[in-house]
Amino acid sequence: VFRHFPTKEDLFAAIISEAIDGLVTVGRQQAEQADADAALLQFMGAGVDLYANNRALAEALRMVSDVRHPEIQAGQEQLIATAESLARRAQRDGSLRADLNGQDVMLLICGVYYTAAPLLAADPSAWRRYLRLTFDGMCATGTGPLPPALVHNSLLPTIR
Repeated sequence: VFRHFPTKEDLFAAIISEAIDGLVTVGRQQAEQADADAALLQFMGAGVDLYANNRALAEALRMVSDVRHPEIQAGQEQLIATAESLARRAQRDGSLRADLNGQDVMLLICGVYYTAAPLLAADPSAWRRYLRLTFDGMCATGTGPLPPALVHNSLLPTIR
């Protein structure tokens, strides 16, 4: 495997990028759904499921915060843009709070996974409960304003 990649960082970037690309593809497929809420929820579910079914990937993503590989950064930008697109669609429908952005969505996906992580050995689907709680909290009805969003160049350092 190493002979196909000039450095370990390039191998690592290829593995991470493949996972990111898969999630971007899911997001683009969900964008074609008629129901904007269902599309966003399915996208978020796919993200949490990816972590829950590949805990080594989740840990690798935590470690990648110091890696500034262009392939990983480009993938993160695509992922945030995909989440942003799905969120904007739900906001136009009036169902998602107006002050959420793509970075918020991606961080909430990570948060759901890490919330459920201690339960996954006993119940691999435990994350579904926390995703529903999180998604319900993202709804536009009965909400107060959020503090301003902090925009990072990278999602990963913020999820440690």
